Amino acid sequence: MAKIDIQSLPEKSGTRYPPPHDAKCRDRHWRALGDAVGLSQFGVNLVRLPPGVWASQRHWHMHEDEFVWVLEGETVLVTDEGREIFRAGDCAGFPAGVRNGHHFINESDADVLLLVAGSDVD
Repeated sequence: MAKIDIQSLPEKSGTRYPPPHDAKCRDRHWRALGDAVGLSQFGVNLVRLPPGVWASQRHWHMHEDEFVWVLEGETVLVTDEGREIFRAGDCAGFPAGVRNGHHFINESDADVLLLVAGSDVD
């Protein structure tokens, strides 16, 4: 077992979305927890969303499962079913192949902290 010193990990920011789709996601920040301990079968990231920032554009995954747990703050999950408020302690999962686009957006006045895990089967 390897304890992760989270504060010592580099904090990355930005997005790979091209303009104009990058604007709402540009200021998200994350630390790659899984990479820090050499995980290779799934990824784990600690994601921070300042007010007004989206975790991603709406998306779904053909081959990867995804799990998101809200650690701090209040965010909105948007899916085909609509909008739902998530607070610290709430979590959601998105199975591979389910064509229900989803994303989290921070509409609050405080940062949101998410733990995001997903399979890496490209």
